[in-house]
Amino acid sequence: MPYLQVLVMGELFRSGVLGPPERRRGAQIFLVVYSAAQYGVFAPLYWFWMLRKAQGEPICHEVRKDLPFAEENLL
Repeated sequence: MPYLQVLVMGELFRSGVLGPPERRRGAQIFLVVYSAAQYGVFAPLYWFWMLRKAQGEPICHEVRKDLPFAEENLL
């Protein structure tokens, strides 16, 4: 089922750069090798994000803008 495989691999690669740092060496090595096979010349970009995650730095800072209307106008 190729469609489901794409979704699983996407979730695997997403877990490599989002969430808590991956502590298992085997999982880190697998992500490096498999990302090189999948991403080719773009693999170093993925590795950069993996290193930032391992150092505890967020990939991006979430900024939410205030809504243009006040909550009391909703009632």
